Amino acid sequence: MSDLRTLKDFLVLARILSFSQAAERCNVTTSGLSRRINSLEEWLGAPVFDRSRHRLELTDAGEQLQAAALDAVALLDNAKAAVARAREHKRLHISLAAPHIMSRAFFPDWLPRVRNQSSATRFSIDFANLPGCFRALSDRKADFVVAFSDEGNGIRDCLSGAVDFQQFDILTLGHERLVPVSAPDMLGAALNSLEPASGEVSYLRYQPECSLGWALERKLDIAKNLPVLTAIHDSSLADGLHSMALMGLGVAWLPWAIVIQDMERKRLVRAGGEEHDITLSIELIRLKQPLETQAEKFWQHLCEMDPSIKKSRQVLREAVHRSAVSV
Repeated sequence: MSDLRTLKDFLVLARILSFSQAAERCNVTTSGLSRRINSLEEWLGAPVFDRSRHRLELTDAGEQLQAAALDAVALLDNAKAAVARAREHKRLHISLAAPHIMSRAFFPDWLPRVRNQSSATRFSIDFANLPGCFRALSDRKADFVVAFSDEGNGIRDCLSGAVDFQQFDILTLGHERLVPVSAPDMLGAALNSLEPASGEVSYLRYQPECSLGWALERKLDIAKNLPVLTAIHDSSLADGLHSMALMGLGVAWLPWAIVIQDMERKRLVRAGGEEHDITLSIELIRLKQPLETQAEKFWQHLCEMDPSIKKSRQVLREAVHRSAVSV
């Protein structure tokens, strides 16, 4: 940036007040430095140095320019350093975007395992709703999205208007399930049961922005032999429904990883049989465009860890294609 270089040379000369010494400090010839100062004076419209005296001195215009140049150079250098730090962070870190539920249902188990396999890998994780995660991926603010998909394609169908799955590569990292749970009654049975004879049952519903709710609503649309479910309470987060279920406010479909300890301690019990469970796949999603070096290496590492991943990847692509055709 030649203008910045000229400003920096001017600041050196303004401090040393000697063309020969300043030229040496700036690694330029004396005549070259003189030409740069002349061009600066032409741009400013006034001399910045008084050359008529025995010792070089700044003019009033030169003093004003010096003050402005100090601020400008500092701002530009700081901006350059900030950009360099951001690029270095991006190069060294793998950025993930994920729904909030993954902070409890996936990352506590998965992150230590991948860290053991690749200790040099550094992760940055941002949690948001699922559409926000895909916006971060499309804007290249995230290398990967980690998200659930459900067997009924409720999540993918709700995203189809805003997300083009044809532009992504997808790996299946594991599986989870939503299980219907309730607080127990005094005899240890479900306080809110999904048995058909239960009559009207309080149902703890996910709010519309929660992707787990999309999977659940798809399941309920086709479920048979259920009692009448009345949605009295709701929450945008699984943690909120978890707390409500513990208080006995209704039946909630929650990830197994969240409720397993409560079920072992009999604080929660199954509200219905396994036929009411919802199978979820845990997916790692990326753009088909090249990633930063570290992120690309991580993707390849995951592909090589388990040959079955490649088969899962092909099955997912076929499912996406079928979904697109059906629409």
